Amino acid sequence: MMNNKHNVFNYIQVGFIAICALFVGFFTYQYNIEKAEVIEEIHKSADVVVKGIEGQLQSTDKLYLGLELYADTFLKDAIEEMNQAYKAGILNNEKLEEIKSRYEHVELFVISEDNVIIQSTDPDVYLLDFNIYEEFTDFLTTVREKKVYVSERVDISLNDDEVIKFSYFPTEDGKIILEAGYKMSAFDKLLKSHTFNDLSSELYTYNNFVVDLCLYEYYNDMDSRMFKIQSPDEAELMDALNTVYKTKQTVSYSIIVDGYTETTVLIPYVIGHINEADSVFIYRLIYSDRAILTEFDNDYMALAVVFVFVILVFIVLSYSYNKKTFVPLQRLLEAFEEVRNKNFKVRVESSGVDVVHEALETFNEMVESIDQLIMDKDAIEEALKNHLIKSEDGYLNTVTAMANAIEAKDDYTGGHCERVMNMSILVSEYINMDDDEVKQLMYASLLHDIGKIGVSDNILNKKGQYTDQEYVIMKQHPEIGYNIISGIDFLSVSNEAILYHHERIDGKGYPSGLKGEEIPVLAKLLCITDAFDAMTSRRVYRKSVMTVREAFEELERCSGTHFDFELVYQFKKAYENAYGLDLSHYADEIE
Repeated sequence: MMNNKHNVFNYIQVGFIAICALFVGFFTYQYNIEKAEVIEEIHKSADVVVKGIEGQLQSTDKLYLGLELYADTFLKDAIEEMNQAYKAGILNNEKLEEIKSRYEHVELFVISEDNVIIQSTDPDVYLLDFNIYEEFTDFLTTVREKKVYVSERVDISLNDDEVIKFSYFPTEDGKIILEAGYKMSAFDKLLKSHTFNDLSSELYTYNNFVVDLCLYEYYNDMDSRMFKIQSPDEAELMDALNTVYKTKQTVSYSIIVDGYTETTVLIPYVIGHINEADSVFIYRLIYSDRAILTEFDNDYMALAVVFVFVILVFIVLSYSYNKKTFVPLQRLLEAFEEVRNKNFKVRVESSGVDVVHEALETFNEMVESIDQLIMDKDAIEEALKNHLIKSEDGYLNTVTAMANAIEAKDDYTGGHCERVMNMSILVSEYINMDDDEVKQLMYASLLHDIGKIGVSDNILNKKGQYTDQEYVIMKQHPEIGYNIISGIDFLSVSNEAILYHHERIDGKGYPSGLKGEEIPVLAKLLCITDAFDAMTSRRVYRKSVMTVREAFEELERCSGTHFDFELVYQFKKAYENAYGLDLSHYADEIE
């Protein structure tokens, strides 16, 4: 009997050693697999940050474009006054100050034939010589040759770091150039965090792998002016910056620092100018796997120490043969088999002599640590998902800011875009829209009138009926809105709804005269809810306001010609389901 027990335990010893060897192999294999997965997740998360930066750059530029159209109306008028004063021979600094007093946020300049500022409302730039800026002097030469009013995109002022929109006009005799600049800081409250040199910190502060994020502006062939970072002195960085400046393409490179990989991504954003000498903004994102891999290695090192300790303890105990040792060890071997099969929930009942009892407790702690590590990994994946949700919230904040820009110009449409959005979403469940379509419908509803940014306030807020010429200008707002948001990836579907939301089923709408099924569904629905809110809201060009019942009667009357018959039916059904059959008033919930 004793011999049999010894034989059995000898087999157990051999089996235990084999299992330990397998577990060591499994441990090493699992370590390499999970380390590769962690590194891959770091790069995926970095890609999310890069896309977030690119998306915000696009939306920021589009928002600036809309505001620039608004600012340009003042610049044109100011330069025209300067030109009239010049023709009358009374253009001097006093006259410039008088003109400036009528235009808030505007600075005025007179540039001589020698490219020197000889008159200005800004004393800091008086006698500024542009000849040291070769590309800018080439641009001034182009302005003189074209002999027309030139409106530039926003640029960073040569005198300071303020973002300004500049316009230029050469006098008829060609002796001087009249220049006017509009300070975009006038829109600070509207822009909030949407500026080129103040990218939202939410894009990177939630990621401990990000080392730094900074902004460069390249102008006049590598004469760099930078924000938030010291001057670069690394040769590899300068080579990469030159490549980005020349190719206008994103460039990345990696270096090894103390055994860890540090990656630099250079993201360009180009603002084109009339002389084709681009101003190039370059964002430099630096991220490293040091922090995450250090934490990962520490966790696995702790597990390795525990595991080695367990192996050593049981090698010693294997030489002690008695009932109180054999049974617990047998249970432990069975538990090791469970661990080998990736069951890290297994626990061993602690019993036997003290040393065996302690070993079993250590084993339980070891598998509990492994189990906790797996749960931590799940938590990291959940955090990454939450980060993606925050990026989507950033998109919505961008759209909301652009929608606010619409209503800031129109004295009579406060809340219109939000009401149209609420009513459009109300209908979406009745026409089986999926989540992505509903999201695009929400964006399109908020931004459907963004093109009104490019319409003069005198026309937009006019009391009474429009003239034929004014109506032609008003009818341009869908195309202006489409041009403003074109190129923004997450608005790729919404932009068509914005462009075609004034098309009619019978083909008599604008801007393209589409009809029937040629009109996108989102545009047809937006046309209905936009018209409904217009009929039931106070407008500058209409004295009376329709009741909800009257508005639905008008929608039904025009179904099949102006509006889609089925969508009008679904809209009325959705409204009745939400607010009851009493259609005599505008439901408070819509507000």
